[in-house]
Amino acid sequence: MPSELFPVSLRATGHGISAGVGKFGAFIGVFLFPLLQAGLGLRGTLLLTAGVSVAGLLVTLVLPEPARRSLEEISGPVPVPVPATASTAAV
Repeated sequence: MPSELFPVSLRATGHGISAGVGKFGAFIGVFLFPLLQAGLGLRGTLLLTAGVSVAGLLVTLVLPEPARRSLEEISGPVPVPVPATASTAAV
């Protein structure tokens, strides 16, 4: 899904960044879980993770659905580069 959300010109970079952030979140979660368990107990930690999952579900439901839309529609208008003229090139 992330590969369809970014404009064509930034697709590889955007997908790489989103994958990296996901992996970083998993890395942080592995180290935070024991700390949370020590502070909140197992029941509190699992309730907290359930709450975060529900929040993620709600955010997913709020985001627009890209079904039956082309990649060009999703990525939006493509900026047209302005050719350099002699007067702007000298500046």
